[in-house]
Amino acid sequence: MSVKIQIKGVKGLARAFRNASGLVSDKIDKAIAKNAAEMVATAKELAPVDEGELRDSIGSTKIENGYRVEATAPHAGFVEWGTRKMAASPYFF
Repeated sequence: MSVKIQIKGVKGLARAFRNASGLVSDKIDKAIAKNAAEMVATAKELAPVDEGELRDSIGSTKIENGYRVEATAPHAGFVEWGTRKMAASPYFF
């Protein structure tokens, strides 16, 4: 996508910058959303499946400055990092 800007005077320059920042913000948000979706897909592929609760709990949520990718199953942390009695089965990192 290309953007063509015609500027007339200082007020026009300020208006052009305000409008361009919105276009850039939208593109950045779309790129971050795509990245979050890819992270969710990869984590779901790597997550060990017994009954599917862990895999099904992996998702992303839009937050103020980006997206949060997380697994909300109660045992998610134990599976990711392991315990002293169980080896880790990392699916995020």
